[in-house]
Amino acid sequence: MVTVVEAAAEMPDAGARDELARLFRSLSTSVICSALVFEGDGFRAATVRALTTTINLVARQPFPHKVFATVGDAAKWMGTFAALKASAERVVDHVAEARRSLDRLQESAATGPAR
Repeated sequence: MVTVVEAAAEMPDAGARDELARLFRSLSTSVICSALVFEGDGFRAATVRALTTTINLVARQPFPHKVFATVGDAAKWMGTFAALKASAERVVDHVAEARRSLDRLQESAATGPAR
């Protein structure tokens, strides 16, 4: 599982964090590893990554879980899990395709229904 949080994203509120914790528990038997990517440079991004890493240590996920600054770094780490059967390039490609799909959905929503 790879989760990408863009640099400008707001931190989730308590309710959203509780839902994320429930999601992680419900997926625990299906996940080989989990990478959380907090994109961005600078103090804010580094602080968020550090806090999230600390919280994840306390949470003790039932699968390997790590925080990264870039999708590429996360993909390299994920590629070390033989059971995943995915190269780092493939992970990066899947994230790029998900971004393109999201962009198309957002453009479609902004322009309204097709006539």
